[in-house]
Amino acid sequence: MRSGSTAILATRRTAFWAATFAPALCLLLAALSGCTRSDGALRWSEEVTLPDGRVVTLHREQWFDGGYAEDGTAMQGRMTLRLVHPDTASPIVWDSPYALATQALFVDHGAVYLLVAPGVGTTHEAAGCPYPLTMLFRHTGQGWVQMPLEAIPVREIEANMVLDPKASIVSIKGAKYRLDASATKGAAGWTARFYPIADPSKVGHQVFRCPEKRRPLVR
Repeated sequence: MRSGSTAILATRRTAFWAATFAPALCLLLAALSGCTRSDGALRWSEEVTLPDGRVVTLHREQWFDGGYAEDGTAMQGRMTLRLVHPDTASPIVWDSPYALATQALFVDHGAVYLLVAPGVGTTHEAAGCPYPLTMLFRHTGQGWVQMPLEAIPVREIEANMVLDPKASIVSIKGAKYRLDASATKGAAGWTARFYPIADPSKVGHQVFRCPEKRRPLVR
């Protein structure tokens, strides 16, 4: 009788410790090392060197298997970026239901800008079939607003982010899910080196060839 009670007590204790500490341990391990989550998301951090030499850290998540958002909206390779504004220390979040190629992040007169480009198919159509492909977004302090590409406030910009996470999974894992500035500055060793962004201000007027298909690209 005593041995049976002891076994029941041990089982209850095991269940209690598992329920209490296992979730916290998983979150801790994920925060320390990054991971490919059970929901299909790849999580990692990367250091980005701004044109003025400052370095900011991005915390990124990328889904590759579609799926659905919490509100039931279909996701086309959802991508999130999180960073702290280097001037104001306020949090900034980019949350897109589309897997856009991330080309460059920069700050001009206190405003944070992001250059992205769509791929093909659904993502290209959701972006409105832009030409040139590169799109400019500015963070207003309240959210992201798409700007005309010809309104870019800098004369030159160097690719400074992981362009295509799916193509870079092996390298991201090899860096233990933490990429330092040497891995992203100039996109050295990354697919982005094949997409030079020398002087976007020379592109002229950007047009959208299927504007009727445009969808919101960022929440």
